Order: sequence, then C-alpha cells, then structure tokens
Amino acid sequence: MKASETHLGKILEGNNQFVVPLFQRPYTWDESRWKVLWTDLVELCEDETDSSHAKPHFMGSLVTVPTRSVPEGVSKYLLIDGQQRLTTLQVLLAALRDSARGLPGALSEKLEKSHLVNQFEEGLDHFKLLPTQTNGDRTAFLALIKGEPVTDSDSRVAKAYGWFQKKLKSRGSPDAERLAAVILRRLSLVSITLDHDDNPHLIFESLNYKGEPLTQGDLIRNYFLMRVTVAEQEKLFQRCWEPMQLRLKDELSEFVRRFLMRQGAIVKKGEIYRTLKERTDEQTPDGIATFLDELHRSAVHYHRLLDPSQELNPDLHPRLRRFERLEVSVVWPLLLNLYAEHDAGTLSIGEFTAILDTLENYFIRRFVCGVPTHGLNKSLTPLYHQAKSHPLLLDGVRALLAQRGYPSDTEFRQALINGRLYGTGERLPKAKLVLESLERSLAGKEQVTTEPLTIEHIMPQTPTPWWEENLGETWRETHELKLHTLGNLTLTGYNAELSNGDFQSKRTFFLQSPVHLSRSITRFEKWNGETMQQRGEELAELALKTWPYFGPTDSLFSAASTGGFTGRTPVAVLVLGERREAGTWREVLQGTLESVRAAAPDAFDTIVAEFPRLLSMDATKFRAPRSLDGTWHFETNLSAEAIARYCQQLIATAGYAAREWSVETR
Repeated sequence: MKASETHLGKILEGNNQFVVPLFQRPYTWDESRWKVLWTDLVELCEDETDSSHAKPHFMGSLVTVPTRSVPEGVSKYLLIDGQQRLTTLQVLLAALRDSARGLPGALSEKLEKSHLVNQFEEGLDHFKLLPTQTNGDRTAFLALIKGEPVTDSDSRVAKAYGWFQKKLKSRGSPDAERLAAVILRRLSLVSITLDHDDNPHLIFESLNYKGEPLTQGDLIRNYFLMRVTVAEQEKLFQRCWEPMQLRLKDELSEFVRRFLMRQGAIVKKGEIYRTLKERTDEQTPDGIATFLDELHRSAVHYHRLLDPSQELNPDLHPRLRRFERLEVSVVWPLLLNLYAEHDAGTLSIGEFTAILDTLENYFIRRFVCGVPTHGLNKSLTPLYHQAKSHPLLLDGVRALLAQRGYPSDTEFRQALINGRLYGTGERLPKAKLVLESLERSLAGKEQVTTEPLTIEHIMPQTPTPWWEENLGETWRETHELKLHTLGNLTLTGYNAELSNGDFQSKRTFFLQSPVHLSRSITRFEKWNGETMQQRGEELAELALKTWPYFGPTDSLFSAASTGGFTGRTPVAVLVLGERREAGTWREVLQGTLESVRAAAPDAFDTIVAEFPRLLSMDATKFRAPRSLDGTWHFETNLSAEAIARYCQQLIATAGYAAREWSVETR
C-alpha cells in the first residue's frame, strides 16, 4: 500500500482511468454537498495569496487498486473510496469546460484533453472516469463528458451538472482560469494505492462498514462483486445483480434475508451481511458466481410472492393471491424452497399446490381460532428441512404443522359459530377471504366474482327500533354476541343500499342476488339469535369440509362440543393457564374477567369498548350487576350459554386463542 499527498490535477494527468466498480453505491451527492464545495472554491479563488505559497485545501482521500491492462494502454485503477468527490469534480470540470467555450484562451480545450478524457484512446478507454452503471450514472456521465444532452432528467449526475452551470453563469462567479487553477492545483487529496495482493473488500469494509453506515443491500452487493475479477463483475452485474435490483428494489435486502433462511435458521435484519459472509467466505470466484445465479433465480420467485400477478401458473396464482391477503410472509423461506424444488423437477405442481393448500388450512384455522402469531417465525423457519426427513414432503409438512398450534375440528367449529369473525384492520381482509372461500364452496361451477364485494351484516351494526323489537327482550345481548359472527355475515355489492334495513327488505334483495351465501339466507322467515346460530352451524360444517382437519384424532375442547352449556353446573374455569374454582356461571364470568385483566391489562380498554352491555363503571345500567374491582361492574343476569360466549369472545379480544379458555362441568 502506498500513500501520498497530491492534488487533483496530478491525479488526472497522464493516460489513466479510474473505474468505479459495480459494487459501489451510485452517485448520491446533492445540493447541500455541492453548495459546500462551491463555497470553498469561491473562497479559495478570492484568496490573494501567491499560488506558490498558498495552502492546499484538503478534500479527503482516494483509495485505488491498479488493474491489469494492456501494456502501453490506459493505466486503470479501481476506485475503492472517494468516488463521490471525484465524480463531482469531474462534473464540475465538464461544466467549466462548456462555460469556457468561446472565451479567449485554450482553457476549454485544455480541460477536455488533459483532465476529462484520454484524447488518443477510443471506446470507454477515452474517459478519465467511468462511474458505476448503477442507477444509470455511467450513461448520464459519459453523455456530459461528450457534450451530449442527458436523456434521464432524474439523474443526479445531470442535476449536479445543471447546478454548477447555473453557478458558473451567475453574477460574481470566479474567473474561469482562476477557478480551474484552484480546482486542479489547490485541492489536495491523499492518494492511497493498494498493491495487487491487497484485499480491496477488506479495505472497503474498514472505510465504510465501520464508518459511515452502508445499507445491508450495499454491503451484500459489494461483497459479491468484489469477490470476482473486474471482467466477471460486469457479467455478473448484468446477468444477476441488476435484474434483481430492478425487480425487487427496496425489498432486495429482505429477500436476501429470506433466501438465507431457506437453510432453516433465523437471520435477523441487522445480521444479513454477517450471515452471508459466514456462509460464502470459503467460496471460490466460480462458487460465488454459482451462488449469485441461484440467488437470481430465487429472486424471480420472491417477486411472485410480493406480487402474485407475476405468477402466471393458473394453479399457483390464485393460491398466492390468498397468501397475500393472509399476510403470512413467515413461510416465504419455505415457499422459496418449494419453488426451487419445482424448478428442479423434484416437486410436481400437484404436490406444490397441496402443500400450499395445507399451509392455507393451517393459517385460516389459526386466524379463526385467534391463535397468536408470535413464535411462528421460530417454529416455521426450519419446517422445510424437518419435513424432508419424511418419505413424502407433504406428509412431513402436515405432521409437523399439526404439532404447532393447529386447531382441532372442535375448536375450529366453535370459533366459527361463536367467535367474532369480522373485525377492522388486518382482520377485515382475512374475514372476507373466509367468506369468499365458503361462497366458492357453495357455488361449485356457478362462480361469481367476489373481489368487488364487501361484507354485509344481516343484523346491522346499528340496530333500528324494528330490529330491537324483532330480536326480542334480550336484543342487546343478542346484538353484542352475534353481530360479528359468521352466521350474521354475507357478501354483497349493495352494502349502502341494504344499510340498516329490516330483515324482510334485505331478504327480498337477497332473492335476486347471484351470491349463494346471500341467496341461501332467504329460506329463513325471520332473523334472530336462533336463526343466526343455525346458519352459523351450517356454515361451520361447510368450513370443516373447505379446510379439512389433517392432524391426529380430534379431542374434546369444551362442554360446547357435546351440546352446549345449558343445564351444566360448572366446577372450575381454566383460563390462560390458570385454574379457578367456580361453582356458578357468575363465578365463571368473574374469574374469566379477572384473569384476562391481570394477563392483558392493555387490552382491557378495548374489551370495555367492545362489550358495553357486559362491562361498565355505571352499575345501574345492569339488571344484576356484580363488582369486578370496585370501579368496574359487569352484568350477571345472563344464561350459561351467553356467559360462555362472552368469555370466549373476551379471550379472543384480549389476543389469546380460544383453547386458552374452558370450563369443567358436572
């Protein structure tokens, strides 16, 4: 390694060329940096000190490594550090050259031949500086040097040129000759030239990785392209890296993380680069090229996961669309492995889709049953490699998923009938997906397009006097417990027209509907708690066929699985891992409320807002109030069934799975 202090003119003189490698960042300087440089140059031009005694203005360092070139040809150097400064100064010299055209003297020609180009060379060797091709920097820069217009108006290189041109034409701009002398003779740089045997990647890391932070994507690109020869860099960039960058854009780093997780180990977002190095440090240049080719192939698959419209296979496309709505990117490393196997011919399209259907089944059941998602990353990342130990991959996936929080038929059925399927935020698209899937099962060959439809509450969210009267004496309880359940939901394109209308008006409307979910409602003459329960049970049976259970033999979940709670006497309530003695249903409700509040205090405000007919600070609102803690009161004039349903919905609202609550009865 050789280091020496020099000035810009010395660096640019002679038959040489500085190549910004493809692994480098694109040109990033903006007006704030240009302004600082211009201000410094103006001050230097105004300095009356004799140039032979004037102090140089330090600009930083240039780190280069010589490349092997044709004897007596252009001396080429890879520019490892200092590309932003050198690119800016070259753009400024080009602007100064163009503004000096037509002025007395030969300044324009001198700048052109001595500091911007190698005048006797052709092709790319003609230019003193070759920026990276990333973001079109090279195309814009070469056009400026050749004096041609830049077609890319968004190019930062072109914007720098335009900014300096305005300054050069503005009133008070320094004399052109004086400015050129200052740029070429007063700007001091430390030139560090590495030996051929020095590792430029390690140098780059020491200058950037531990100094001004680079993104994980920058570091990944640098690492790959610095591991191969200059000649191979161009090929790999065009064949692999550039297509990935154009396809994935800001998602590139996250893709590499998911790609690395294909091996079965979790990779944290801040550890992508370190993990990549550990996995590939021993690779030869040929091995790096092979790894990049595999990465590029997988990037095509990842793009389809990000944007299912890119998947043209008619069997895979609709399934990926549903995965997009389920928001289950946690299984993307697994899907990347499936894609790789399918491309290699070791996984048929039938096996591929069967595994996708199994995964959808798993996630739908967990969503409906309110199974929390935390821990999924840890449990599902190694799933592929664990499943490979089974004779058939599909059997392995099913066997492993069945052991990882997979709801039984009993849990699934009860959650569908009594749980709150509808909800705002992330619940809404998932609830709609459930309804669309049931519609598809009902319709058979008579499918309707469900994408433009919205979810309709048959019993409306805001009950009118008609609904209050027709729901009966317990209308408040019925409305709170049944409103968002599956039995009260359908799909329609006429949500605004249906609004809060009475059931007979809606029934007449549904008679003309092409949606089977809606048309099937018309067989009911009235709409109340009993009919909502009946429809919920029927749709739950359909859901059990749509997402059939693939786990071991189902076990009893609660008393609800054997006919409900009416007529049963409780002994204890098991809630969130705690067993509480409870000899009455009122004690079951109180024990549930106390456990939920203690375990999830942050969720209690949401529970109060969601269940105003169950909880209030005003005891006079209730027929048979009981104090929870002296401040909050709850209604106890409820049937055993109503208390059980409230408890199940309380658990779900607090963010726990339905299986976290059950009652021992006698």
